[in-house]
Amino acid sequence: MATREELEGAGTFPLSADHRMLLRIRDTLYEGDWCDFVHDLRCRAEGRPHVYETIPQAATMHTTIVAHLKMIEEMQAWEQAHNCRLRP
Repeated sequence: MATREELEGAGTFPLSADHRMLLRIRDTLYEGDWCDFVHDLRCRAEGRPHVYETIPQAATMHTTIVAHLKMIEEMQAWEQAHNCRLRP
């Protein structure tokens, strides 16, 4: 993990309410594992069996899942680049 000095120089990730929600879901339902969370969202989008229904069935469900996957991808990239886990 990064030192305090490294984190202070790294800046912060701009967390919206949706980012914070995704982080809480990752930490609570998926025990902090992005891979399981992403896999479950992709299965849900494809109509395959999935563990959690984190997004209600609606006409905009697929669009919402795609947007969430994009946000997750951005957060994962930030975490990797800064060697730091984002917290809600």
